[in-house]
Amino acid sequence: MAHAVDTRETAARDAAARPSRKEQAAETRPELEIVGRARRRFARPAITISITVVAVVFGSLAVQVSLIHRQQRLDQIHTEINNLQLANKELSQQEGDLQSPPEILRRAKKFGMVEGKPAELVTPQADTIAALPSTHSPSPTANPPSATTSVPAGG
Repeated sequence: MAHAVDTRETAARDAAARPSRKEQAAETRPELEIVGRARRRFARPAITISITVVAVVFGSLAVQVSLIHRQQRLDQIHTEINNLQLANKELSQQEGDLQSPPEILRRAKKFGMVEGKPAELVTPQADTIAALPSTHSPSPTANPPSATTSVPAGG
């Protein structure tokens, strides 16, 4: 039994020489302390810059979409103008065709009109002219037209 007593003594001596668990934990572990909030120096400016960049990108996209929409509208208007100018040319051509002499004759015949006789020069007879009463008397100094003929100069 002596051996058991020696073992107990050795174990007690070793236990006394060894630090307790609390002491051991205090030595190996640093003391904990409450730390205030860490300051974020770059977080707010980075977020602000990111939001600004996104806003600028969306703004430029909106401008591009608006420009594309307006360009499409301009293209539609130009197409409409070209179509109207072409229709105007066709109408002007039709107007010219309708005003041409052959078209006028064709339409006149269609409505029952006939061509007239060729024009004749009618000369009055001398006794018809002499029989007309004169409302004014000739002046005694007036020369008859056949007596006064002038010859143009240089000819």
